[in-house]
Amino acid sequence: MTTLSVFSEKERAYFQYQARKEYLREQFMIQKELKEKETALKEKAVALQQLQEAEQREKVALLEIERLKALLNKQS
Repeated sequence: MTTLSVFSEKERAYFQYQARKEYLREQFMIQKELKEKETALKEKAVALQQLQEAEQREKVALLEIERLKALLNKQS
């Protein structure tokens, strides 16, 4: 009976060890996915900022074109 009890305890310890390993593996994967999503969000935010800056430069350029056109028409 003692042998069976020792075997049972070792088996239980092994399953606890495996469960801990699996839990840590899952936590690692969750953290990895979160970091990837955060990185993607940051990249999207940077791209959006760059797009907004490009649109602003385009508006400024169009206003300058209109100003120059008006100046040419005034001189003609």
